[in-house]
Amino acid sequence: METFKDIPSWEGIYQVSNTGRVKSLPRKWSPRKTFLSPSTSHDGYLKVVLQGSGRKWGVEINRLMALTFLDADYVSKGLVCDHIDRNRANNNLSNLRIVPFRKNSQNTCTSKKLIGAYKRPKSNRWRSQIYLNGKIKHIGDFDTEVEASDAYFAMANLERKLTGKCQYDK
Repeated sequence: METFKDIPSWEGIYQVSNTGRVKSLPRKWSPRKTFLSPSTSHDGYLKVVLQGSGRKWGVEINRLMALTFLDADYVSKGLVCDHIDRNRANNNLSNLRIVPFRKNSQNTCTSKKLIGAYKRPKSNRWRSQIYLNGKIKHIGDFDTEVEASDAYFAMANLERKLTGKCQYDK
């Protein structure tokens, strides 16, 4: 059964359902509730634009779902919203979970499950990035999965030498 809840910071204006549908609630200039039509971002996520009270926010639906149904403070905790089945268009609540960035980066379309590497669907290249000091740092795009993973570990080892904080070993 589809259940709608108010989106945090947009209460009384927008709601999202456990199936990933977003609706605008009735207002003075728009007396009917209407469902928003999502667009697809360049990296395959479904997103909508919320606007009202002088604000405008383009946001992925999976993030709205996580904020509304799972944990409103997940971003400040350094966590990310993960699609369990790796299908970025499947925003059903049962397909979403809040996980550390490292666990999310391991849930990728890699065949060998090498750490720090994931395949970009549109370019067919392998991307490497690392989570440092609460931010995602892009390392580069590579032709092979092994090159991307090696670049990840080189960055992790450099970070460990400089700060003593990064503890990843191959």
